[in-house]
Amino acid sequence: MIVHVLTHHPEQYRGYLNSSIMWHARNTDKLHVEIVDLNNFDVLRDAVASVTGWESAHKIMAHASGSSFTQPMAYRSARHEHIILYAPNMQETVDASWVDAVWNVNDNIDPDIATMMLVDAITRLAPEVLNKEESHLHDSFNDGLLEHPHYTRPRVIDGKEVPAVLLSGNHAEIARWRHEQSLKRTKERRPDLYQQYIKTHKK
Repeated sequence: MIVHVLTHHPEQYRGYLNSSIMWHARNTDKLHVEIVDLNNFDVLRDAVASVTGWESAHKIMAHASGSSFTQPMAYRSARHEHIILYAPNMQETVDASWVDAVWNVNDNIDPDIATMMLVDAITRLAPEVLNKEESHLHDSFNDGLLEHPHYTRPRVIDGKEVPAVLLSGNHAEIARWRHEQSLKRTKERRPDLYQQYIKTHKK
């Protein structure tokens, strides 16, 4: 996958691109990310036109006026081989006529932070970007619910034991327990998501 990020603040991306998933993907040639400094162009259209293959790329802008970003949007975008993401200045009057989508990650965060979140959400779903292609399947929001609790060794920490069902070897019971925990956690922390899930899965 090829990703171009158009931004007025390219320095904000250096640390991010050298961390975790981004570092791994870029160093195994699964992902190519290039930052385009908008300060080098007089108008936005010239910056866009400087990107090879921009006409056929999937073009996205992070902006508070856009549609609320969801996991299905990330899945659809991950099917594209080339993506251009545009992070406008907070006070900038933007022209959305050239983009395919305008997405709002959060009303109260900087567009560059929102753009980094979009890069992460989309690229982790692209084939072979992660170490294991299946590792994203249980990410939070993947099925509309928050992720279930995770436990590590040792079996007992500070008097708290790993639930017995997780040590039972019964995969059906483990899956059932995880789903129940996801439902419980979502209901407690994100009642909006819980209600949407119940509505969607109502028989």
